[in-house]
Amino acid sequence: MIDTTQVSGWRHKVLEAARGNTTQLGTILGAVFSYDFDAPPRFSGQAYTTTDGYVMCGYEQSNGKFHNGAFVGSVTDVVKNTVGIAAHCELTGEDRNALFVAVQRWIGHDVYGNSRNDFAGH
Repeated sequence: MIDTTQVSGWRHKVLEAARGNTTQLGTILGAVFSYDFDAPPRFSGQAYTTTDGYVMCGYEQSNGKFHNGAFVGSVTDVVKNTVGIAAHCELTGEDRNALFVAVQRWIGHDVYGNSRNDFAGH
């Protein structure tokens, strides 16, 4: 169950649909929204991209072991899954754009250069 004191509205709807930190997308969105899951796994801090198009971020495993620069997924997959969850949740255009901007901001250092462009047209 997602704590509504931490996220509400469309953020709550999206995080619930992604099943919190029981899925990779839910764990990604938890980091995007700075959601404090009761227990790991969780991505931690600002993500970044590699020159070959992969998203990396700090990651705490369910056993508590932390990894700096853990593999999140390809930029293409992160964008595809974000677009998919927005459609699944039937977000309004405004809320969908806010979700895309939040994910883009989470990917702070984008040496790949295309994560912002990949959301165009969705």
